[in-house]
Amino acid sequence: EAFAALEADLAERAKALGPNWEADLPTLETQRTEARAALQQVLAARAALEGQRSEALDAAQRAVDQAAQALAALTQRRVQLQESAVALRDRVARLEGQLESQRQHLGLLDRASIVATHHSAQQALPTPTPPPVDEDDDDALQRERLVQELARISTRNTELAVLLQQSDGRSLADARDEAQLEVEEFETQSDDLELDYEAWKLLRDTLLETESQAADHLGRALAPAIGERFDSLTQARYGALQLGQGLDAQGIFKEGESRGLDELSIGTREQLATVMRIALAERLKSVLMLDDQLVQSDVSRTRMIGEMLRNAAETIQVIVLTCRPEDYEVEKAGPLHAVDLAAVIS
Repeated sequence: EAFAALEADLAERAKALGPNWEADLPTLETQRTEARAALQQVLAARAALEGQRSEALDAAQRAVDQAAQALAALTQRRVQLQESAVALRDRVARLEGQLESQRQHLGLLDRASIVATHHSAQQALPTPTPPPVDEDDDDALQRERLVQELARISTRNTELAVLLQQSDGRSLADARDEAQLEVEEFETQSDDLELDYEAWKLLRDTLLETESQAADHLGRALAPAIGERFDSLTQARYGALQLGQGLDAQGIFKEGESRGLDELSIGTREQLATVMRIALAERLKSVLMLDDQLVQSDVSRTRMIGEMLRNAAETIQVIVLTCRPEDYEVEKAGPLHAVDLAAVIS
């Protein structure tokens, strides 16, 4: 009985395949090979698109990060230079105060008297002569006193010379001038850094503003197309869609009030996301790839979105990976290419 059942099953399968099924094997194998190649092309296109998108996003993020890092470094350097400039100005003020105090002190001295005393002290210095070999102790004691007096006068002479040199205030004036030059140099560097700082800040602000404006313009341009398709799906149950600057759906209007997207069902949210992706792909003329995007949606709405995808496929490339092809009514795809991956992989 089992053998008879098996023969009956084989006969039924042979009948389903047709009388020329053996002759059709090469054709089926060719179709299978073509399907495998088409699948590889689809997967390669998907990987390439994801890579290009990732590279573009990474490049933009790196540019913003570099601008932010440069701006932070310039800000820190600017603060350091400002602190150095303040310290140098304080140093100049202290040196000027010391210089003024020294000038006032020197103003109380009689320069002519100091010069005369210095000259007299130099004239009074005795010329030392070697003592006789046979001098007594009194002469030795006197000689020792003269040597001590000579040392005292020499020391005083040195002090007077230093005092005369300082009377012009040159050392303090030189120190003040050097400090002033350092202040001017730091101020020049600070001005240069200020220009760099403003340039980087302008670049960062311009990039952020351009990104915000582009997203805002794109959001306003997409809103009507998204709203029209979403209304057709939900029978106009909801009002206008609220799009943020990052093209993110922030909410909807329901019964005249703004509602959050968390009030929508999971299926409705995924339908809204799909409609937004269709509108964005059409606007940017880019490839649209969906991977079982509507697993939580009912069949009727899935078929409505399938109709939207077929219409979009007239102007852009649409790739849909799904385990429920019947929900998309593949037989209505017309000239579109449908690949049964189960048949290709098996």
